[in-house]
Amino acid sequence: MLAKTDYFSKDNKDTKTTDVAMLEQQLEMLIKEFDMLKATFRAGLGDKPIRMRLTSTLALTTTVTTGVTNTVVVGGGNGALNPNVCTEWATMVALFDEYKCTGGEAAFAYSNPASVVGTALTSNSMPVMAYDGDVAASAASSISLTQASQHKILQSSSTTGAYVTGLNKRFRWHVPKGVTIGSGVQPGTEWLLTSTPFAAGCLLFYHVGTVVTAIDTGAGFVYFDLEFRCRV
Repeated sequence: MLAKTDYFSKDNKDTKTTDVAMLEQQLEMLIKEFDMLKATFRAGLGDKPIRMRLTSTLALTTTVTTGVTNTVVVGGGNGALNPNVCTEWATMVALFDEYKCTGGEAAFAYSNPASVVGTALTSNSMPVMAYDGDVAASAASSISLTQASQHKILQSSSTTGAYVTGLNKRFRWHVPKGVTIGSGVQPGTEWLLTSTPFAAGCLLFYHVGTVVTAIDTGAGFVYFDLEFRCRV
């Protein structure tokens, strides 16, 4: 509207002010219309929960020199399973008042051979992923993760060709029921405000392979199984 050919003419010296006022009025009308639609949606839904599955990115990083892979990155952060890392979370906050996370799944590719000829295998040559109800520090060994109630030993490849390379890996996790878990600051499966989300635990991983470069040897996605509701 500001690009009119007669914008700078004497007869239209107040057009700029008029155009800005019109734009402000239109914006206010759009905001009111959105609020009305949201109110209608909430009234029709009531407090009935809606189940949704949101996704975020996952990366597993190997440490230089040592070859230890135990850095888990969910949505660009750490291994914490906080659904606010999902790209759709801002929309969920605008539409719903409360949410709960019941569990989810990690689906990823991991490419890091277990050993080379002449190198002895150890228990840490077995890649293990686990779920911890508390946001814990990085895992220290593969066997420590097998002590978690929710864990999975993953198939590993080998440069000798002795094992079939399996790149499509999945790990299912669920949030224990209750009010609080872990250190007492985790929500469990209780209803939480969408405006102040909490991590529903964390993912842990440990493996020592042949890669000794600081790169992402694993990448994929994390699925969050969520329920949302409005408070009426």
